[in-house]
Amino acid sequence: MERVTCSYCGLPFKIHHVTPDRAVYCCSGCAVADRIPRGGGDWPMTVELGLACAAGFLFFNQILIGVLGSLMRGEGRLELADHLAWTRLGGAVVVWLVLFALQRRSGAKRRVDGLVLAATGLTLLVAGISGNAWCAAGANAGLLLWAGRGWFRRPRAGSD
Repeated sequence: MERVTCSYCGLPFKIHHVTPDRAVYCCSGCAVADRIPRGGGDWPMTVELGLACAAGFLFFNQILIGVLGSLMRGEGRLELADHLAWTRLGGAVVVWLVLFALQRRSGAKRRVDGLVLAATGLTLLVAGISGNAWCAAGANAGLLLWAGRGWFRRPRAGSD
């Protein structure tokens, strides 16, 4: 394990292999945030930015379908509400897979990243077995916050 500093925020962390002249990031949030220009100019379309946008869009729809399902349940349309709950659980799996790809693509492969992925994946599995789609939304919310934590950090001096 070699100690390095994040190319975006400057946070120290350890990784197994360092590639010379290649940026390293402590999390996927820093990887995405570093690829977006802060001083104006054109926004480059990168795979990381696309995955982050897809995850946000899919998570929003997961919550929207959940609210719609709750409204249908309140109106007594239980069969439709159950179908929406299963649709939301399927969407939750897709959101988790997109976030998994974002984490791997960004280079955030530390042990703690793997533990968070495993914990949220296990929570998603439990949600699927129990049929609790809100539990799945909670797991994805936690993983979204974990994967995007670099967005809340300030870039270190000279990272522009």
